[in-house]
Amino acid sequence: MTAFMVIAVVMLMVSMTRRIRRVRYQAQIRLPGQDSPGGADTNLAVAGEPQASKHTT
Repeated sequence: MTAFMVIAVVMLMVSMTRRIRRVRYQAQIRLPGQDSPGGADTNLAVAGEPQASKHTT
């Protein structure tokens, strides 16, 4: 029983690590101007943080 729990926890850790890496890579791809000097935007969102809505009514 203990061995099963250890295996399950390790599998979950590997799965979560892959998911976190995938989200970070996608966020890096979506960020404009990251590689160009002087073109960096100061309002860039960080992966995993909720973004504020820009809609005004």
